[in-house]
Amino acid sequence: EYMGEYSRPPPQKTPMRQTPTISPEASPYKHQVAGHGGILKAANGKIKKPAVPNEVDFYSNLFLRTPSLAPFVPEPHGIEGNLGDMDQKPREKPIKQAYLVLEEIPYRFQHPCILDLKMGIRHWGKGASEQKKLRAMNKSKASTSFALGFRVSGIKVFHPKTRTFFEARKEFSTKFDTSNITDVFRVFFWNGEHLRTDVARMFMQPLSDLIQVIANLPGYRFYSSSLLLTYEGSLDASPSIRLCLIDFAKTYFDQECSTPDEDVLLGLKNILSRLEDVVADTDSEVGSITELEHSMHEFSDQDFCLQLAPAQSGVSSHTSAASNAE
Repeated sequence: EYMGEYSRPPPQKTPMRQTPTISPEASPYKHQVAGHGGILKAANGKIKKPAVPNEVDFYSNLFLRTPSLAPFVPEPHGIEGNLGDMDQKPREKPIKQAYLVLEEIPYRFQHPCILDLKMGIRHWGKGASEQKKLRAMNKSKASTSFALGFRVSGIKVFHPKTRTFFEARKEFSTKFDTSNITDVFRVFFWNGEHLRTDVARMFMQPLSDLIQVIANLPGYRFYSSSLLLTYEGSLDASPSIRLCLIDFAKTYFDQECSTPDEDVLLGLKNILSRLEDVVADTDSEVGSITELEHSMHEFSDQDFCLQLAPAQSGVSSHTSAASNAE
């Protein structure tokens, strides 16, 4: 099952609902795999993230300008707090005491496995200083972003046999290059006993569809957005996945631009290629369980944070990987 299927009915083409008060039931969110803090867990499968004018505009115009993209982004549920006059506020900075309410992507999963990939080559917005541009470009060149159009920001994988999670939360994108980046995808689809090539295959069609959608969106630039791959890690549940673009604080639309975002397209196509590599693998080709688990511990020695946390039986692990933009 693809949980982002095109069966979701588009909402009415009206501005997002704004609620002047902030609901008290929200609590600090503790389950990101990448990004900055500030996200709150709300009720009924929703999260709240600090409202940024650019991102508010993106979601407000989502079903008017880009309805084809709607199945590939978190569903918006409105605004909490007072936005004020957004025209007078910095486009890429959060508005105090205002939240964008979004769908919590992994809410329906019992034990969500999550891979967060930062997309594109350029990761700064229009108002960035020359120093910030240089710093971001150096980081891009030091990782796979510059060559492949994406880099790994975070990963979390559930191992059913041991009922543990393998989780890497620190910045580790510079540890991989074009020669070994596929290993990250192998780790993502390794459940402690087998390589889930069946799940990797499930991502290929929606990813191909997303590539076609982005290719037909001239004028959009998704600077510093991320692609979120989520799948059900529990073997007791039906196989299911969700593929989403997230983080649009630095996304811009230029109506005079006639080309799509080629940097993001480069990244999406290279991700699809890595998925094809994983699907072509077998357990014997990847290596034994001991060898692959040993490689995970080597990752831990290379600034990975290996966090093996017992999962509670029968309790849904509602892990959100929606992250704030850098």
